Amino acid sequence: MQGLNCLRSAALIGLLAIAGVLSGCASTNSMAPVGGAAPTMFPLSDEQADRVLATAMGSEFTGSPISRVEFPNKGYTTTIRFLFDSHQITAVRVPAKGIDGAQTVDGYYFEVNDAGTLLISGRSRATKVYERVVHEAGLLTKALPQRR
Repeated sequence: MQGLNCLRSAALIGLLAIAGVLSGCASTNSMAPVGGAAPTMFPLSDEQADRVLATAMGSEFTGSPISRVEFPNKGYTTTIRFLFDSHQITAVRVPAKGIDGAQTVDGYYFEVNDAGTLLISGRSRATKVYERVVHEAGLLTKALPQRR
């Protein structure tokens, strides 16, 4: 009887572990206007914003296949794998209006979305991509407040 209870407990723990792995996680790093935070954007051309994303993704995922994303916003995506786990990371540029003194300027803000079952390393890699994107964009121009 005691052996059967141990077996049931082990099976339940195993099922819970499998459910946790399969459920995965998702997160977003974004410059989008959220709550009371002061949203920013970069006054970049389409080509400059594309180059910022390509550089950030290429530097973080050297040697990995990276695909272009066209809809709903342009950017790049890749999937990282380890054993049975995988994590998809997508970096995109979103058209935005900014304020430069009294002028309204066009540009982009950036988002990096991730989802998958590499709970710690997937999210960490996505955060590194986001930080790299902001750094690369900052080398080209200064961030401006978004027009609301």
